[in-house]
Amino acid sequence: MPMNSLVSFFVAAGVVAAAAAEGAEPTANCDDIFRSAVAVWHMDGARDAAGRNPLTAVGNVALGVRLKGRDLDESLATGNDGRVAELNGGYLSAGQGDDGMLNLSGSALTVSVRLRSPAGVWGKPILSKHGGHDRLVYNLFSFDHAIGFELGVAGKPGMTGVQVPLDKIGYEDWHTIICCYDGSMLRMFVDGVRLSEAAVSGPLRQGEA
Repeated sequence: MPMNSLVSFFVAAGVVAAAAAEGAEPTANCDDIFRSAVAVWHMDGARDAAGRNPLTAVGNVALGVRLKGRDLDESLATGNDGRVAELNGGYLSAGQGDDGMLNLSGSALTVSVRLRSPAGVWGKPILSKHGGHDRLVYNLFSFDHAIGFELGVAGKPGMTGVQVPLDKIGYEDWHTIICCYDGSMLRMFVDGVRLSEAAVSGPLRQGEA
């Protein structure tokens, strides 16, 4: 993935959840996602809330950065810890997780990330489980003018994607991005509102990275 210019993101929390059964109902409720999550990262360090599944920082990434001012107040008021990952042209890779925990199976997946670009400048990868375009499982990324999410399913080459224009949601604001796959549809929610969807079916691709 390219990392050419310096772009700064704040990532406050990341969640990967999967349902074992096919056809699970999608949800945009963060509390439900946290309870069912395979891994939750609060970005105070590389490991998840259970002390497992460390993220790999690729490029210029700082973990455990303390927010300031209004951002700090809002973080603490919503039950977060006021610490974020700062991505300066780099990104975070979920990899396989401990004992392959993040190499998920079945036909359901939810990925949730709360993030912000303080300067309103985007155009870089954010969080992925990758291994080449035909082996990629999921990829949350940004264009200069949109946030997108790609999903890979078994037996289908390439990726199925959804995206939301930043003009529609704001370039500099905090956003909670939730991408849900239920075995038949991939949906993207931003701040609790469903803004993009695409039809896709099949079990999750088994990634190699």
